Amino acid sequence: MTASHMWNPLWPPHAKFHAGQTMSLSVYNALFLLWLLWYPSPSRDSTRTPQLERLKNERERLHLCATVISTYYVTMLMSGNLFPGTAGFDPPYDPSTVPQSAVAVGVLSVIATAWYLENKRLRMLIAETEDGKKAK
Repeated sequence: MTASHMWNPLWPPHAKFHAGQTMSLSVYNALFLLWLLWYPSPSRDSTRTPQLERLKNERERLHLCATVISTYYVTMLMSGNLFPGTAGFDPPYDPSTVPQSAVAVGVLSVIATAWYLENKRLRMLIAETEDGKKAK
């Protein structure tokens, strides 16, 4: 919420509405995904669900969470190219001060790295669990 957006007296109320909507969307997505990651679903109950099924469910949740949280930043990259007359900043602000695409690429890189590492860990645990079942 900077002087180039919500506090800009030149911005019409409807533009401010969409800025607020975007900020609310990002907070809502983050809270929803935290809940989704840590929600104590029946598949996480070790007394009722076999370990292999729990691990596969966790991997599915990981894919879903990474996809949903990425949507905000993917659309940030797309918006300037898809809609004519759009820009990351309005005059008189300098767009080089906070390049939108650099922020989006940076956040997407962190998301992709976290997804890759956790997916790799879960794949290894699934393989170990499946190998253990075959050995029995």
